Amino acid sequence: MLLRARRVFPVSSPPIEDGVVVIENDRITYVGAYGHTPLNAKTGHCVDLADDTLLPGFVNTHCHLEHSALKGLTTPQRPFTEWVKEVTRENASLTRGDVRSGVSRGIEALIRGGTTTLADHCHPDTEPFATPFRRVLFWEVLGAHMGRARECLEKARRRAADEGGFVTPHSLYAVHEEVSEQILAESQSRQSLHILESADEDRFFRRQDGPLAVYVQERGGDLDFPFSSPVRWLEAHHRLNSGCLLVHGNHLIPSEIGILRGSGASVIHCPGSHRFFGHKRFPLEDLKAAGVRMALGTDGLASNEDLSMLREMRLLKETYPRLTDEEVINMATIEGARALGMEKEIGSIEVGKKADLIAVRGTPLEAESVVFSMVDGRVCLNP
Repeated sequence: MLLRARRVFPVSSPPIEDGVVVIENDRITYVGAYGHTPLNAKTGHCVDLADDTLLPGFVNTHCHLEHSALKGLTTPQRPFTEWVKEVTRENASLTRGDVRSGVSRGIEALIRGGTTTLADHCHPDTEPFATPFRRVLFWEVLGAHMGRARECLEKARRRAADEGGFVTPHSLYAVHEEVSEQILAESQSRQSLHILESADEDRFFRRQDGPLAVYVQERGGDLDFPFSSPVRWLEAHHRLNSGCLLVHGNHLIPSEIGILRGSGASVIHCPGSHRFFGHKRFPLEDLKAAGVRMALGTDGLASNEDLSMLREMRLLKETYPRLTDEEVINMATIEGARALGMEKEIGSIEVGKKADLIAVRGTPLEAESVVFSMVDGRVCLNP
């Protein structure tokens, strides 16, 4: 198969005008100008994307797809702890049919927003479901009370054994410390933790009081956390490495960013969720100056209006206009692939990599939705 487009944006090399990508089975076998296409490849089926731009599929490094039915049921700009209570209450009122319908709508939104690989946080009680895109599962353990946390951990282990993926604490405030230690001590290559997302969480760790502290105690947890920072806790447990995804990080301070420098850990920014809450400014400039890898995610529809990575890119550019378009696209593609340890397979258009490709009309940072999507050489959306 050949995909011809007015412009091909490989990410790993300069854009190609009147470019073509040749695909055999699920792999890319040629990338270049259409005029230089190998003769034997020109005999294959050609999808002419006309004036569109061809890109690597987006790597959405943080989502809660199972929360898609909560869209419109939660309140923007609400204090974080009150939002957590709202999510818990509204989620309990959903039927299985509600959840399934929400997931179906979420999948469609992800495809139209350009996602071809999704890092999905899942509660171990969630019903299994299939997606047309690649899905990296993070089985999320919750439980401030040790007994609840251990019960959730056992369920998460069973799901990971049956379906693949990684067992991870939701966060270091929402999981009993001994259980978090147990999870992180196990020989897994990757974890994804919510970290310093909100003012309430910041106060919980720095001062061990405030609304989130009260809520944790109400849920059977305690406040004897031994460090004033989850970053320092992870450092002490030798878990800051290339397999560590730190989601949000809105309240990271300079000393913590210094700890992350050179650690290999990735910080995942979710611009739409950030705007939903009205959080303090994400420290992108400081993280960039420190050379810390950053990638993009949408989070879930309990805290975002959409699951479109195109929208996340636009919001990022609006907030940080000094970023180049290339830097924004990199955060949505190759940097996300690196965060997931998948950069040899996805994240750029290169010979030998997986045929995960999308096309947009116009420029990537102006497009509202994709017009073409392919995952593993299989077409998910046609113009």
